[in-house]
Amino acid sequence: MVAIPIKFVVVIVLAVACCHCQSEKIGSDSSTWEKLQISADTFSSVEYANFLVEIYEHTDNNKASTTMSQKKYFYSPLTILDHKSAVSSYNRFTKQPEMRFRIEMWNDKVQNEVVKHLKKIVGQEIQSDNVKVFPMKKIILISDVPTEEYSISSRWSNYDSKSKSIWFSLSCYDPKTSQTKQATISIDSVTSGSMVSHLLQKFEDKNEIFLTPNDEKKMLTETATNIRMETFDDSEIASPDTENQIVNILKDLLITSRTTIKEQNDKMWDSVFWNDENYRPDKTTKTLNEILNKLDKETQQKLANLFQKAESQSGIQLTWMKGKMKKESNTIMTQTVGRKNHVQFDGEKFVPKPIQLGRINLDKFRDSQSFQNRNVRVRYTINVELSVPIKFMEHTELTVTDEWNNLKEQLKATVELLNTTSGELSSVKLDLAAAVMKLGEMNNEWTNKFKTTSELLNTTVKNLVKTNDELSRVKRDLTHTTNALKATSIRLDHERKVNEENLRNELRVISIRLETTISNLNTTRTELINVKSDFKTILNDRTSEIVDIGKMPTSCFDLERMGHKLSGFFSVKGSKKMEMIFCDFNPNQNDKQKWIGYNDVKSAPVHFYVQRNRQFSTYQTPIPFDLAVVNEGNAMNLTSGIFTAPRPGIYFFSFTGLAYFPASSSRVALGVSLYLNGGQIGTGWVEESNNVAGQQSPLTLQSTMNLKSGDQVWVAINWQATGAYLGDNSAYHWTHFTGWMLEEEIVASF
Repeated sequence: MVAIPIKFVVVIVLAVACCHCQSEKIGSDSSTWEKLQISADTFSSVEYANFLVEIYEHTDNNKASTTMSQKKYFYSPLTILDHKSAVSSYNRFTKQPEMRFRIEMWNDKVQNEVVKHLKKIVGQEIQSDNVKVFPMKKIILISDVPTEEYSISSRWSNYDSKSKSIWFSLSCYDPKTSQTKQATISIDSVTSGSMVSHLLQKFEDKNEIFLTPNDEKKMLTETATNIRMETFDDSEIASPDTENQIVNILKDLLITSRTTIKEQNDKMWDSVFWNDENYRPDKTTKTLNEILNKLDKETQQKLANLFQKAESQSGIQLTWMKGKMKKESNTIMTQTVGRKNHVQFDGEKFVPKPIQLGRINLDKFRDSQSFQNRNVRVRYTINVELSVPIKFMEHTELTVTDEWNNLKEQLKATVELLNTTSGELSSVKLDLAAAVMKLGEMNNEWTNKFKTTSELLNTTVKNLVKTNDELSRVKRDLTHTTNALKATSIRLDHERKVNEENLRNELRVISIRLETTISNLNTTRTELINVKSDFKTILNDRTSEIVDIGKMPTSCFDLERMGHKLSGFFSVKGSKKMEMIFCDFNPNQNDKQKWIGYNDVKSAPVHFYVQRNRQFSTYQTPIPFDLAVVNEGNAMNLTSGIFTAPRPGIYFFSFTGLAYFPASSSRVALGVSLYLNGGQIGTGWVEESNNVAGQQSPLTLQSTMNLKSGDQVWVAINWQATGAYLGDNSAYHWTHFTGWMLEEEIVASF
C-alpha cells in the first residue's frame, strides 16, 4: 500500500513552489511591453488579502482621442492555491503517485476590488469589461528549494486568460521505493558523445567555438543522456527532473558565455559550428549577393519587392515565385526559402539574421587532467510491478477522487482539444483554398505578362530586321553620295580657280575706276567749298542779327526789327485775335505790309452737349441735366445746369425742349429763357388752346453771345401754365442743351 501525505505536500507547495507566467516573454525588454501595448510602469496597486495587486494601463489610454469608456487596464494575477481541489492518483506510466491541484489566477472578488480601486483613483465610472488580468499564454510551476519529496514538470502549460484557474500536478516520491544515488560527470562521459567528438575533430585547431541554441541543446541533451545511462541500471527509473539537473550542471560547466553575431564579415563565423558549412549564414549571404549583383537592375528591383513581401507571406507563395524568375533568381529563391530563419533581405542585399551563440571552451574537453569530475545526487525508483491496489489517504479538508475521474477529465480535455483542432483545421483549409485561388490568379497574371512580353519581343525582332534593311539602303545611298561629293569637289575647285582669276581682273579695273572717282571727288569738294562761301555771303546780305524787341510782333515792321529779311506770310498779334499778314522786305518796295485776315486760334477747345432723362417742372430754377454726351473743357456743370465760360470769346448756345400741357379749353403756355449772369437774354415760347390731356409742343431757343472769362449761362422755365412741364424720358431725351466757343479772344490769354 502506498500512502501519500497530502496535507504535507500541500504545505510544501505553498512554501517552496511558485508560478512563473509567460506572456510573450515579458521582462525588461521594453519592446515586449510595446508589442502588448501595455505601459511598463505600474499605474497603481491595491491590497487584496495578503496580496498586493499591481495595476497597469493600456498605452492608448494617454492618447487625446481615447475616451474614458475606451480606456483599458490590466492587473497582475493572484496565483492562490485552492487546497480543496487537490486530488491524488497513481500514474501507471511513471510508476509514481501524483497530486493534482488548482491554482486560482483571478476571481470575481479581486476583479471587483480592482474596478472599485480604479474608480476611486480616476474619479469616473470604469467599465468592468475594460479591466482584465494580465494577458498570459503559458505558465510553469517551479521550485526554488530542492526536495526529495516530489518533482515538478519542467514543461510550460498553456493558459487562457479568460479562465480563472489552471491545474498543475506533482510527482510524489514513495519513501518506501524512492532512493538516491550519485551521478558523476567525468571527462569521458562528456567526450563520449557523438556531438562533442565531432566538434573536437572538426575544430582541432581552435581553442573555443560557438554553438547555435539548437546545437547547444543537442549537445547537452546527448551528454546528459549518456551520464544517465551510465548511472542507472535497467531496473532503475530516474526521477523526471534528473536529466534537467544534469543538463543545468553541464550548461554551467561547458557554456562559458554567450554572444550575438550580426555581421556577415565577422571573423567569429569561422568558429561557428554548422552542419553544412556551405549553408552557413555568412557564406549563404555572400553567395546570394554575388548572384544578385549579376542581375540587371530591373530584376534586382523585382527581387527586392518579392523578398520584402516574402518576409510576411507563406512558403507556398515564395516557392511559387521561384518558377517565375530566371536561373540566377531561382538560385536565390531556393537558398532563401530553406534558410529563412538565418538569412534576411534588408532591401539592398542579403544579410545574416542576428544569432545568439553559446561559447564552448574546447580546451576543457582536450585536457583530461585539469577536468574535475562533478557529482550530483539524483533520485530514482526500482521498477517493480505493484500487486496490490493503490489506496489513498484523504485529508479532512481535501476532496480525493480516484484515477477513473482523473482519466475522465483528461479525456474531456482531449475531446475539447480535438474539437478546437478540428475548427482550426477547417480554418486552415479555407485559408489554403483562398491561397490556391490567389495563386491561380497570379499564375494567370504572369502568363498574360509572359505572352505580352513574347509578342513584344517578336515585334522587336521584326523591327530590327526592318531597321537592318534600312541601314543597308542608307549605306548604299551614302556611297553614291560620297562619289558625287568627290566629283562636285573637283568641279568646284576648277570653278574656284577660274573665279579667282576673273576676280583679280575685275579688281584691277575697279582700282583704276576708284582712283578716277577719288580725283573727281576732290574736284567736287573744292567746288562745294566755293559754293558754300558764296551762299554765306548771299545769306548775310538778306538777314541781319536777331534782336529781341520785348514784345510779340504786331506788324511787318516788328518782324523786320526782329531780324526777318525774307518776304512771306506771317502770323502777328492783333487787337483781339491773331491776324495773318504778308510782308515784302525788298528794299525797293514802299508797301511792305498787306493784311490778309484773322487766324482762328484757340488756346483750348470748349463745347458741350447735355441731355435729361426725366421731366422737369421747377419754376425759375436752372434746369439740371443727367447726361453729358460731350463736355470738352468741363465748362458745363450737369448738377447745377450752369455753363461757366473758361475764356473770353464768342459762344453759341441752343436749347430744345418738349412742352406737355394738360387738357384745357383756354390758352396755356410754357416759356424757357436763356440767362447770362442772372440776366435774361432770350426766351423760347410755346402756347396752345383747346388742349387734350398730354398735348405736346416743341420749343427751341438759340443765342450767340460775347462772353468774358467766368461768365455763367443757363436756361430756366420763366413762364408756366398750371400743369405744364418739360417732358422727357431715358429713351428719347427731348430736353437737351448745347453750346460751343466760336472764336476766342486769344490776345486776352497772353
